[in-house]
Amino acid sequence: MAVLAIFTGRGVTTRMYDDLRADIDWEHRKPPGAVFHATGVDAAGELHVADVWESKEALDAFIAARLTPAFRKLHIPPPDVEFFDIYNATAFDAVDRYKV
Repeated sequence: MAVLAIFTGRGVTTRMYDDLRADIDWEHRKPPGAVFHATGVDAAGELHVADVWESKEALDAFIAARLTPAFRKLHIPPPDVEFFDIYNATAFDAVDRYKV
């Protein structure tokens, strides 16, 4: 079953996030099972990430093999994360301009 993961990076700066992106390079080395990724920053400067994955198992494998080691290597505090089974997902045509 597809899953929505909401990550909140307490104490994670946009610079840390950019370093993480460069290290993991998910734009060029797409993780198996990844469907969608978006990041926003709130007024306090905290990062929030919404990911959709084909399954919780695929996400767990990515976290174990690539995400957690990168967080440790870069000394980035681990985010809080919540998981939800997908009830509905709708992608509109405008999503095409964000595809990598």
